[in-house]
Amino acid sequence: MFINTHMLLVTFAIATLTSVSSIHAADICSLLREDQAAWLLETEVQPGKTTQGMLPAGKICTYRSREGDASLKYKISSNRDITEEGLFDSAADIINRQRKARHNASIPDTTLTDKNRPGDDALWDGTSLWVLSDHTLLLITVIHHTEQTFADMDEMKKTLRLERRKRSIEAAQIILERLNQQKK
Repeated sequence: MFINTHMLLVTFAIATLTSVSSIHAADICSLLREDQAAWLLETEVQPGKTTQGMLPAGKICTYRSREGDASLKYKISSNRDITEEGLFDSAADIINRQRKARHNASIPDTTLTDKNRPGDDALWDGTSLWVLSDHTLLLITVIHHTEQTFADMDEMKKTLRLERRKRSIEAAQIILERLNQQKK
């Protein structure tokens, strides 16, 4: 039996210390440019759209493919955003809660080593990358079109999970580098 998959879901979460509150909503998409989003999605994308998010509070940028079958969305939440919302104590608190919630999850390939981990701390939950770096949290979700064919469901799940993680880490590294440049 062969399964042809058309969608790849990638979710990332990351944390970084930057005065994210100083980044205007219009500037949030400058942290991962349109050409970089297109490279990660392997397709042309529409210009990024910005919105405000919650749970946790933060600024969101969303890129969608021109065909509408792929997207990349990320949220950046500063400690200030998070504490003002009143549900969590900090970005570190969110990472710790995510780790505790997933401690007993049976999702393989969730460990990020120091070698491949962006930020100060990171958690891959199978669909999302949570990264903490200097009191900031970034959450990214990617839906990616693929024509890849798989022999069975287990092979498909493993391959897509590893691809999601890889793209999440790549996006996180780009965004964290840009945030660090803005701090200087």
